[in-house]
Amino acid sequence: LAKTGYKTTPDPDPQPADDDTERIEANRVSDMYNLIKNTGTAALPQITSAMKDGDRRYRQAVLNIVAEEMPGNTAVSTALLKSLRKGSDDAKADIMDFFARTADKSAVTDVAKLLKSKNPNVADKAVSTLAAIGNAEALAPLVNILKGNDAHMTTLVSQALPYMKADVSSALLNGFDTFSPEGKAAATRLLGHRACTAAGPKIFEALNSSCDALRDAAYEALPGVSTEEDISLLCTMMESSDEQNAAHQSEIKDALLAATSPMDAGQRE
Repeated sequence: LAKTGYKTTPDPDPQPADDDTERIEANRVSDMYNLIKNTGTAALPQITSAMKDGDRRYRQAVLNIVAEEMPGNTAVSTALLKSLRKGSDDAKADIMDFFARTADKSAVTDVAKLLKSKNPNVADKAVSTLAAIGNAEALAPLVNILKGNDAHMTTLVSQALPYMKADVSSALLNGFDTFSPEGKAAATRLLGHRACTAAGPKIFEALNSSCDALRDAAYEALPGVSTEEDISLLCTMMESSDEQNAAHQSEIKDALLAATSPMDAGQRE
């Protein structure tokens, strides 16, 4: 059963009923493994039925078997998407784990809808699943979250975006003006960390924002986006008596250092 991911936990003082339950569950997983192994897509009714099962370990074991034995199977994806739409919140989370594991692009539309789930665990799982799928279609709904004022979701998205394969920097730049102040702050930090020099004008503009979070993020991002063209402005900022510039001297100094010692082309975007 190791291949299915189903594990039984030894009981230090086992009761007969517990042993019977564990044995029955292990047999169910073994039977499902043999069915999928031997019949392939003919087992789809049993697979989708398993998604309605109340035993989470069993559901997860079945999904592990499917991922191992039927990789890239379109019929499986279609069937599981139907289960995703109709299943319980716990089943939705398990099925999204499957789509994250398989990076199945066909799941993007349905998973994106779950970003608005009233169950925070489902919405959180939708973020991580889209990030794992990683393509441009999965990126778009995550970037859209930065337009809103949900601090929790904004934080989750900002943590997920760096791991995506799609062109995150371009998506952030293109959407920047539509983001909420909190979303702009998150995008600003990401663009700075990614050394996206194309974001320089927006970052320097954000230094004058009335939003403390955005302004602080802009100062933090300066070293990542500053270039030789910004040296004169950075020197002026260093010498300025402006309260904000005075409070962020270390970031301005780091930006000057970065601008006068440019990174290799491969290190900047």
